[in-house]
Amino acid sequence: MYSHQIDMYRIMLLRIKRSVIRGGITINAKPILLISLFELIGEGLIKNNQVMISNEVEERYRAKYEELAPGEKVTPIYRPFYHLMSDGFWHLKMAEKLPAEKLTDRRLRTVTDYGYFDNVLWDILLMENTRDFYTKLLIDNYLKK
Repeated sequence: MYSHQIDMYRIMLLRIKRSVIRGGITINAKPILLISLFELIGEGLIKNNQVMISNEVEERYRAKYEELAPGEKVTPIYRPFYHLMSDGFWHLKMAEKLPAEKLTDRRLRTVTDYGYFDNVLWDILLMENTRDFYTKLLIDNYLKK
């Protein structure tokens, strides 16, 4: 039923934009945040398509970062939470416009109500086999050394 959409989002996930810092180090914060969110959806801890940076989300993100990118400095969660918007399937419901000043955790939390996936992506993320497929895809393409 959703095969076309699953494939469309597979392609989008394979095109996630990642930062490269000095020394050619690629930052994998976006894939790690997505894997964390997929797990929380699977466990029923994210029940609707309104994701806030809660302690639960932040703790899972930190734990997954340490598991999947051991030895790397953990990128603060607000950065991938915000910058995932550039990949076309993640959006932020803003209470007000983000100030033009430098992005900070506090500024983002102040002006953001929640983040959310495209509605179709949310629907297919409710299926365990799709979450597992996307998780494996992200790990294989971004996190295997």
